[in-house]
Amino acid sequence: MPRRSLRSWLGYGNFPTNASLASDRQGELLGSYLKLARTQFIHGRTEAALDTYGKALVVAERLSAPAALIGSIHDGIGDILAAQGDVAGALASYRAELATTLVNSIDDLPVQRRLSVIYTKIGDAFRTQGEFLQAESHYLSALAISKRLVMEQSGDLDAQWDVALAYGRIGSVFIAQDNQTAAAENYHAALSIAERLAKADPADASRQVDLARAHWALLVLDAPPARPQRLQFVIGTLRELKRKDQLTPEGASLLSSAEELWSIAKGPGENLPSTGEFERARGKRPAIWSRLFSGRSRAK
Repeated sequence: MPRRSLRSWLGYGNFPTNASLASDRQGELLGSYLKLARTQFIHGRTEAALDTYGKALVVAERLSAPAALIGSIHDGIGDILAAQGDVAGALASYRAELATTLVNSIDDLPVQRRLSVIYTKIGDAFRTQGEFLQAESHYLSALAISKRLVMEQSGDLDAQWDVALAYGRIGSVFIAQDNQTAAAENYHAALSIAERLAKADPADASRQVDLARAHWALLVLDAPPARPQRLQFVIGTLRELKRKDQLTPEGASLLSSAEELWSIAKGPGENLPSTGEFERARGKRPAIWSRLFSGRSRAK
C-alpha cells in the first residue's frame, strides 16, 4: 500500500474535527487526541498514532495553541516517522518543531533545553542520510546550548550529561568519516564527563552504566593492546551492578554485547576485535556512541 501524502495523513478537510464545538470542547478534544496518540505509539500502532497526531495538529492550530504544544506535536510526528524509517519526513517534522520553538523566548531555560534536543534529532536524521557536515553542524549547536546551560546551572548533573551526549554524537560523525583523531578527541571529552558524574553520584546505577558505555565507545578507536583492559572494565562494572540487582535494561544489553565480544576473541588479548569489527561480524552497523546513547538525555 502506498504511503499517504503528508497533507492526507494530517487530515486537512478529510476528517470531522467538529469545528463548531466551543473552544473549551476543542481543548478537551485536543487533549484526548494527544493522550491517544501517545498510547498508540507506545503500543506500536504507529500508523494510528500518526493519524491521531495529525488530527491534534489541526485542532491545535485552529485554537492558536501555545507554540510549545504545537512543537511537541511535530516532535511526536517526527519520532514516529523516524521509527518507521522515513528519515526525510522526520527531518521535515523536526524542522517544523524547530521553527515553532524559536517563537518562544530563547532565554528561557526549558526552551533552551528543548532546542538542544531538537538540534540533536535533526543531526541524527542528517547523519542517517549520510549528510555528515549538516549532522555535525546541528550537533555543535546542541553542544553550545548544553554548555551554556551547564554554566547557568553548574550543579545540574543531567545538563552535564547532555554535554557528554553531544560530544559522543559529534565523535560518531567523525567515526563515519574515518577521522579517528577528531573522533577520539570528542569521545575522550565525553568519557571525562562520564567519569566525573559517576564519581559525583556513585549510588546512581545509571551513571555507572553511562561510564561503561563511554569506555565501550572508545573500544572502536583503541589500539589492540589496550582493548582487553578497557573491555574488562566495562564487563566488571556491569556485572557488579547486575550482582546488586541494579543493572538497567540498557546496561543489560551492553553487558551482553561486551561478553559476546570477549567470547569471540581469538588467541592472545591483543587480537581482541574492536566493537566496530565485532558489530560488522554480526552483520550490523558499527556499535558507535550514537546508537548506544540515542535519546539518553535526562534533562526535563
